[in-house]
Amino acid sequence: MTTSKTSETHGRREDTPVEKRGNPRANDLGFLALLAFLCLALSWAPYLYGYATAPRDACFTGLVGRDVPGAYMYLMWERQALDGAHLFENRLTPEQHAPFYFNPEWWLLGKALRLSSLSLTAGFHVERTVTVILLVFGLYYLAARFFTDPRERRWALIVMLFATGLGWVPYALDHSGLSVPDLRLWDIQGINLFGYLINKPHFVRAILGTCIAMAFLLRGEQTGRRRFFLFSGLTASLTAAVRPYDLPLLLMVYAFFPALLSLQERTVSPRRAGHYLTALAGTLPAVAYYLYLRYGTIMDRVWKGVELEPLSPLELVLWLGIPFLTGCFCFGGFRHLHRNTREVILLSLWGAALLVLIYAYPLIPWGMESAGTFYVLSALACCVCVFRHATPALQARLARWRKGGFTARGLMIGVLLLSLPSNIILYANLFEDLSRHARPYYLPRALMEGFDWLDRHSQPSDIVLAAAENGGCLPVYGGVKAFTGHYHFTIDFSGKNALVKRFFDEREHDEFRRDLLERHAVRYVLYSDTEKHLGGFDPGRADYLQAVYRNEQLTLYEVSEDIRVRGGEAGVRPGNHPLEDCS
Repeated sequence: MTTSKTSETHGRREDTPVEKRGNPRANDLGFLALLAFLCLALSWAPYLYGYATAPRDACFTGLVGRDVPGAYMYLMWERQALDGAHLFENRLTPEQHAPFYFNPEWWLLGKALRLSSLSLTAGFHVERTVTVILLVFGLYYLAARFFTDPRERRWALIVMLFATGLGWVPYALDHSGLSVPDLRLWDIQGINLFGYLINKPHFVRAILGTCIAMAFLLRGEQTGRRRFFLFSGLTASLTAAVRPYDLPLLLMVYAFFPALLSLQERTVSPRRAGHYLTALAGTLPAVAYYLYLRYGTIMDRVWKGVELEPLSPLELVLWLGIPFLTGCFCFGGFRHLHRNTREVILLSLWGAALLVLIYAYPLIPWGMESAGTFYVLSALACCVCVFRHATPALQARLARWRKGGFTARGLMIGVLLLSLPSNIILYANLFEDLSRHARPYYLPRALMEGFDWLDRHSQPSDIVLAAAENGGCLPVYGGVKAFTGHYHFTIDFSGKNALVKRFFDEREHDEFRRDLLERHAVRYVLYSDTEKHLGGFDPGRADYLQAVYRNEQLTLYEVSEDIRVRGGEAGVRPGNHPLEDCS
């Protein structure tokens, strides 16, 4: 029997067979394969350029794009799984704690590397490639919940992947010599899904998981089948295990979406209530796990440092661009609840919930972390407005345009043309940054050799004092703990950096240095050009530091045994190491 639900076409509601919202057909698969290939080609090009142009005295890290320190934080967990751990510890802070954190994403990736013998960097490229392919097909499945016409689904997918903000406008004004107010877009084009395709597979998986949970929810509403609600809740739970910031959004949707539908229908359906209770039940494993992390582990102290001030309304508009503006301009939202489809109601609720999370700051200090799905939401809203509102209105006014396809296609091309300049800027800046062959994309080969020495001679519990620029890499390349390394995962990051600066200040007393090394059970001090810029202190003149490795750019010093014994580190590693020189 064919099940029918309402969809919105040309501003009115009409019955649409659910089967038409099914899986992609053969011609759709060809389009998706071509689009996935294009995304992969664009995302691989910067890496191929980075490897091909790496100078002889530097190592290309295989990481590009925004927030490379964040990528090292994720690789820290994966490295521990690669080394055989099942529970992970935070190795970007010196505080002593037992392993406590289980993340299925990093555990599975690490175990896959262990079985395949791939390096962390090679594994990153494999998972990034697979993630891009999954994203293309997954977002198309979401688009199929909103649009029955394959052409409309394709346009929706293209806008989701490639449209972005209006950062190019202040960029152009600034380069024209005009005064531009200080705007926080993080990058000139704003963070967007296209940028994430290049260097943030972790974020892409979280966005995709949230979107699939929404798609299952709509599929459940369109078919009336309970299993899709369960799939939605379980997908939400799995996504939260990958990245927790989207879970509150989904919980709000599960709570308010059935309430809005009941208001629309002016009746309360016990069956619908049961469906959404099923979805909520699917999220219970993630909720319980994060309550444990919040109240029973060191992660509570880490999360206290996760704070991101929300964008102003102007910055938000520039960040999300034409798709967002189009959606806001055309959407009826909650004002016409009685005649909107459930798909439009879900989009309205989705956007409202995100705005609540973002602007609940400082009550919710991490609200901006949950804003990633705004790219997808804005694209869907834009396409609903173009295909259901703008095109019919233009057809009515311009009778000579009898075929709506041309009008809709022209409008969508206009949206892309106004959005693409920001992505072009992003892409050009990326290659320009790579051409400098500098941090964070390239690290001195001598530094990597020092990391390799640590990896071969130290224990995972050994703490290394270094500048944060070097510390962030230590757990990945050196297999050790960093005294400071990441602005979120180093507890009291600014305080730790101040201590490191005092340590290398030649005016500071040795008593302070001894006390710092003892109090934090530091085993090694890394001294390179980066640390030299912090102050004039020469560790080679300190009788409590012994050089154990040296090359032309850095020296590794081991803290004397008496300080380590007093610091509670006796027995971790035997004796001293003979000085090695690879210069």
